[in-house]
Amino acid sequence: MSPPSNIVVGLGRSLPKELPYVILQFLAANSLAEFSAAVVAKTFLRLAISGWSGLAGRYTFYATELELKVEERKVLIPRIVLDAAINDRFNSTRSLSVYHCIKGPDDDGFDDGDCGDFGDYGDYGDYGE
Repeated sequence: MSPPSNIVVGLGRSLPKELPYVILQFLAANSLAEFSAAVVAKTFLRLAISGWSGLAGRYTFYATELELKVEERKVLIPRIVLDAAINDRFNSTRSLSVYHCIKGPDDDGFDDGDCGDFGDYGDYGDYGE
């Protein structure tokens, strides 16, 4: 997006905080060819329905997003994009999550540690059978 477009989006992010009755949504694309009439109409209708408080609570199954982007005929939410480098840096400050397989004691009363292959999270089902 161009710098003037980014300025407008930035103002659009802050405007609903100041004026809660204002509903804005930005639909972006890299080129005009990526837009289709159906995508623009569906996006506009979703936004219009979200403004009708009587219908919005009962019949809508989506959140009203401030920014949407059209890429390869798909509507994407730009804030939900995997960025492995940022995630790795953020997660490096957190403790490591470790999953253990729990198995009950054998006939001799000691756990032999043989849990088998239960995938990433283990199987917490039948104990000692």
